[in-house]
Amino acid sequence: MKILQVNKFLKPVGGAETYMFSLANALKELDHEVEFWGMYDEDNSVDDTYNTFVRNIKLNGKKPMVNYINEAFNLIYSFKNKNKFKKIISLFQPDVIHVHNFNYQLTPSFLSEANKAGIRVIHTIHDSQLVCPNHQLYIPHKNEICYKCIGGKYQNAVYNKCIKKSYAKSALGMLESYIHHNILNTYNKYFNTLISPSNFYKKIVQTNIKKEIIRQPNFIHFDNPVQQERDNYVLYFGRISSEKGVERLLKIFKKLDYKLILVGKGDIKIESNNNIEYLGPKYGQELISLIKKAKFTIHPSIWHDNFPMSILESLAQGTPVIASNHSGFLETINKTNGYLLDFDGVNIVEKMNTILSTNDYLDVNRIALDARKKYGKDDHVKEIINIYKRS
Repeated sequence: MKILQVNKFLKPVGGAETYMFSLANALKELDHEVEFWGMYDEDNSVDDTYNTFVRNIKLNGKKPMVNYINEAFNLIYSFKNKNKFKKIISLFQPDVIHVHNFNYQLTPSFLSEANKAGIRVIHTIHDSQLVCPNHQLYIPHKNEICYKCIGGKYQNAVYNKCIKKSYAKSALGMLESYIHHNILNTYNKYFNTLISPSNFYKKIVQTNIKKEIIRQPNFIHFDNPVQQERDNYVLYFGRISSEKGVERLLKIFKKLDYKLILVGKGDIKIESNNNIEYLGPKYGQELISLIKKAKFTIHPSIWHDNFPMSILESLAQGTPVIASNHSGFLETINKTNGYLLDFDGVNIVEKMNTILSTNDYLDVNRIALDARKKYGKDDHVKEIINIYKRS
C-alpha cells in the first residue's frame, strides 16, 4: 500500500510528529511505501522527494498589519499549496492519505484534490483544531480553559483575543473556522474517517463533525529492559510553557525537598537552583535514559491534553506518572501506574510530599508490561491498516 502522511511540520515539534514518524516507520517495516507532504524546513526529518513541500510559514512574532492582510487569505485557503498537493498525489499516486495537523500553514484547500482523485482521507485528531480556532481550548493570556467556540460560536475567539492576544489574528481564526465548517463544509465532505486517540477529544470533536470518529489510542514500541533501581528525581519532559503547567510546577517544587529535572524547550525561562535542574531539549536514547531512571514523571497540564505520547513513553519504561486529573490523562492513569492530582488544589504541596516520600514504589515491571501490551505497536498498526482499507 502507498500511504501519504500529511502534517504541517515534518520535523520533531510535538506529539503529533512523534506519532506520525513512528507510524511511518512501522508501516515501512511491513513493506508499505510512505511519503510525506508539509512545509519545507532545513531541519526536516524527511526528504522532499517530489519537490512539493510548501513555503514555511511562521505565525509567531510581530509583523506589519499589511502583511497579515496580504497573507490572510492564503492562511485560510491556499491555491499554491493546493497545486503542490495535486502534484504529489499525481506523482506518488497514494492509495490513502493520512492527515495530521494542517490548519493555517497548509490550509484545508488540499483536501478537495484528494477527493477529486478518489483517494481515501484519514484524519488523526491531535488537538482541537476542528472545534477551536486557537486549536487549544485555552486562552493563553488568561491562562484558562475555554469551551466558548464549541458548537460553532467562533466569534468568541475574537472577543477573547485567543490567538496571540490579537484581535486581527483571532478574527482570521474565526473566519477560517466559519468558512470551512459553515460555508464549504470541508471536513464532512472530504474526510472519510477520523481517528481520536482519546474518548475525551472524540466527544468534543463529534459536536462539529458528522463523519465517523474511531477511538484508537497512540502506540509505543520499546523492547529494552525495565530499569529496576530508580534515582531520586522527578522528571518533566515536554514543552516549557504555561499551558503545560510548568510555572505552577516550579512553585510547588520550590516548597519541596525533592529534585525536579525539566527537559524541553519553550518560552519560559528556567533557572536551576538547589533542587530544580533544567537540561534543555533531549531526544532519543538520552531522553529514554532520563525517563527510565526517574522515580516519577510529572505532567501538570492546565489545558486539555489528548493522549500525550509522553505518558506512554513513561509507562513503557515502567515509570509511574503524576498527572493532572482531567482530559486524556483520565484514560491512561490509574492507581496501578500513577496518580491524578489537582495541581491548583490547596493541599497540593502536602499531597506531593506524601507521594514522593513513600518508599512503596508502584510495580515498575507491571506498569511496563501493561503499557506495552495495551499500547503495543503491532496491534495498533494492524488496526490503522484496517481503517485505511475500509474507509
